[in-house]
Amino acid sequence: MKKSTEEKINTQDEKPMAVTYEIAIILETAKDEPAIEEIISEIKKQITDLGGEINEVKSAIHKILAYPIKHQDSASYVFLKIRIPGAAILDIQKYLKERNQVLRFLFIKLKIAKIKIKKIKIKTAKPQTITDQTEKTAKGPKNLIETTIVKPKPIKETKVSIEELDKKLDQILDAEI
Repeated sequence: MKKSTEEKINTQDEKPMAVTYEIAIILETAKDEPAIEEIISEIKKQITDLGGEINEVKSAIHKILAYPIKHQDSASYVFLKIRIPGAAILDIQKYLKERNQVLRFLFIKLKIAKIKIKKIKIKTAKPQTITDQTEKTAKGPKNLIETTIVKPKPIKETKVSIEELDKKLDQILDAEI
């Protein structure tokens, strides 16, 4: 039974697909350390309000910029790893654009590596024992190699009657006593 377009849209709205992103945010350093931490906590709150979860936060790193951004020569870099539905990204971008303390930001979509496991068949060689038989293999006088190859001897099967076994057993027991 095929689903109509409306049903597909409704099921997608009910279970939004969460995607993992890394966000790089460049903040003004004119603010002191507690103010930067406050800005980061506000950004985290906005992400969680939109249905996202924060996996990792790398604290602010102060750097001198290669060129001025909004008349700032230095800035603080903050990196967040988040998991959020794709539709909420636009709302976060809008929020970050409205913040005066945010100089730049960049969203990077992270792909999760899929590991493929291959089954490996291991072939084992038959066990060999050393005997007096030697086989010489050589390709020339310099490459003379002696190897010993074991060839198992076949076991001879002989049928013995029960009476013969009893006699042999009696002989062994009498010899021990």
